[in-house]
Amino acid sequence: MQRFRPDMLALAIAGTVLAAATVAAPQARDPASRAERQQAMWQQIDSNNDGTISREEAAARPGLARRFDQLDADGDGRLSRTEMAAARTAGPRSGRGDMPRKGTGQHRGMMMQRHRALDTDKDGRISRAEAAADERLTARFDQLDANRDGHLDRADWQARASQQREAFFTRADTDNDGRLSRAEFDAAHNARHARMQQQRAERAAARADRQQQTPAPQRNARPQPTLEQRQQRMAQMFSRLDADNDGHVSRAEFDAAAANRMGRRQGAGGPGARGN
Repeated sequence: MQRFRPDMLALAIAGTVLAAATVAAPQARDPASRAERQQAMWQQIDSNNDGTISREEAAARPGLARRFDQLDADGDGRLSRTEMAAARTAGPRSGRGDMPRKGTGQHRGMMMQRHRALDTDKDGRISRAEAAADERLTARFDQLDANRDGHLDRADWQARASQQREAFFTRADTDNDGRLSRAEFDAAHNARHARMQQQRAERAAARADRQQQTPAPQRNARPQPTLEQRQQRMAQMFSRLDADNDGHVSRAEFDAAAANRMGRRQGAGGPGARGN
């Protein structure tokens, strides 16, 4: 009779477990094959081969149709390759049917993902040739290329941010004394809020017109702050800007606060940071 050997039994069990694990373990996804699948899916959906996905084309994919307004970052009724790539990279969303609020970390992260998707040579900037992959960016390229060097990069973002700050301060400083009182600051922000509300209403009207032709699931409306909440936020912002607590925000205080905010964003990989 053959003698029982515990060590042989242990080896047999180990071999069985290893074999089962090898069979059950999922195979690593090949990036090339994943890109091929994405390209094939895009070609299936983009039936007229115009390089974008319309609401009508998306209707063939119920899941895509449900998320259409969420993915349509600029609200033009079409999905570009850049918007789709940004959505894939960003991963699952929080469930809100609307875009992240501009200026938030989530919005900056999405913009960075779009930037990286276009930056094919990974040099941290978008050339005119790279921008050609997104027709809307191509249309705005000269407007965004603030230093006219033929690329969109951190320098352009900083220049545009500086121009916008200067325009805000100039409009807000109604008595031209080079500083903003609390009343001037609040009035400027209220006017800005009114302009944003008007733009939001115009986009909603355009979206409603499109949906009359091709009905689509309604996206969840983002709750808007109340007047009291906006007043509280303006008071907090003014207090942060008024570094010397003299009741006014000078141009130096305004620029210093902007420089600190820009530094924090760049340190966290915000807009304009070089791609990895």
